[in-house]
Amino acid sequence: MSLNTLETHLPFSLNYAQASAEEMSLERQEAWGRYKNLGLPSHRLESWRYTDFRSACSNSFEPSDTIIDPIELVREHDSFRLVFINGFLRHELSDLNLMPDGVIIESIYDNRNHLNQSVSLNSNVFSNLIADSIVDLNTALAVDSYLIKIEKNIHLTKPIEILNVFSKKCSVFTRILIELSTNSRIKVIETIKNNSSEGVQINHVLSTKLARDAELNLFSYLSGSGLSCTGISTLLSEVGRGASLSSNLLVDLNGFFRRQVFAKLAEEHANIALKGIVLAKDKGHIDNTITIEHCAPNTTSNEVFRYILNDNSVGVFQGKIIVRPEAQKSDGFMQSKAILLSDLATMNSKPELEIFADDVKCSHGSTCGEINKEQLFYLMSRGLNEQEAMSLLIEAFAFEAFSELNDDMISDFTKNILADWLYAERQMS
Repeated sequence: MSLNTLETHLPFSLNYAQASAEEMSLERQEAWGRYKNLGLPSHRLESWRYTDFRSACSNSFEPSDTIIDPIELVREHDSFRLVFINGFLRHELSDLNLMPDGVIIESIYDNRNHLNQSVSLNSNVFSNLIADSIVDLNTALAVDSYLIKIEKNIHLTKPIEILNVFSKKCSVFTRILIELSTNSRIKVIETIKNNSSEGVQINHVLSTKLARDAELNLFSYLSGSGLSCTGISTLLSEVGRGASLSSNLLVDLNGFFRRQVFAKLAEEHANIALKGIVLAKDKGHIDNTITIEHCAPNTTSNEVFRYILNDNSVGVFQGKIIVRPEAQKSDGFMQSKAILLSDLATMNSKPELEIFADDVKCSHGSTCGEINKEQLFYLMSRGLNEQEAMSLLIEAFAFEAFSELNDDMISDFTKNILADWLYAERQMS
């Protein structure tokens, strides 16, 4: 079989033809070559053993186009907003002209010649841990990629919102790079909203680089009722000396979806906290896979996830903490817990520690089960009916993950989403 014939049988080869219509950069060509060698991941790979993306995405959709469909979006947050519809930035719906001083937003592909050469799209430059064909596929095919740079000593009081809305059947590849300069602090709201009634394929990458003493608070919300949503959201993060990344994830998305994190604590006193709440029902398959690499002394990582699974849904949590020999006095903690509301729901959990240093403190834990009958009985004995008691217990269980959240806006938003989800499940039962 010739190379040209092989390419026509590759999933997403049509997307590559569209992306390469103009002159391709070398790193995009190299990324496509690595993807062709590796192919889409399947359960034969250890890091994908519970999520067979190759089977789920064997037939690719056509690339998204720039046709502007009429759309109205409710503003859910008080923020500086960037709106992407089917993968393309919509300037008329975004707040590009309202961005405060010290915030620079540029298209990477349109302005590559004068952007800092440190802006690299290839994941292998970020870390040798990543040999991920999904990230390579995004590098090769992303048609609208943007850099958000926060200058030195800038502290934003209002968050920047990255809103990705999908309204029709298509495959979409988007990438955002966020670069925080020394002692800068921002909040970012990242929303993926599937409104397509025919299905959508999503490959989204958010890459963050934090300089010394920078602070990024990230809230990611994955939502939508489309049953045919198949996608992956990747967070790449490099955290510098004294810098801190706090990520809170809320998943209320029907479909087959994986959120993966590759984080590198590159310098001393770097800190990362990853928290998540997953709500899954019907035949939803939600996978959270995390790799944290401690590369310097006195670094800390903290991962806490809660799953509430109903019907035939499947939850996956895979977490790996790697402590390098030079990363003495590192502290790593990882925990996942799941409540199964149905006998048909399934939870797969695989926490891992790889420790190559002597003076460290690392631990992990994982539990899975039903609602505690004694707690349920106690609440019902105090006057609550069974559904009210269950809702109260589930809400308390979920918010264990967000116990350290100091943002009232995000906390109230999450409580409302959880309350709506629980109400809908009570109506269906």
